Amino acid sequence: MVVVVFCVCRYLFTEEEKASVANEIDHMFRVAGHRNIIRLYETFETAEHVYLVLEKSTHGNLEQILQLRRKVTELEAMWVVKQLLDAVEYLHSCGVLH
Repeated sequence: MVVVVFCVCRYLFTEEEKASVANEIDHMFRVAGHRNIIRLYETFETAEHVYLVLEKSTHGNLEQILQLRRKVTELEAMWVVKQLLDAVEYLHSCGVLH
């Protein structure tokens, strides 16, 4: 398993934004398990930081692919949109609006 550790500095956020980050983390734990959604494995907190241990995407993200290729075929675009809609449908079934 390959992971990436993402660090969030607490002091950069207002109290409302901190609550929003906590809510986002809760949502990420709830939706773990869908093949098109990056999985959050664990969180670690210190007084100044929150560390998120996330699944590393083996194929990059959509933005990286589009920057590299510049254009995609209609079939590839259809495949990407289907994956996005699959993930959004799953989020909605878990009570998460995106």
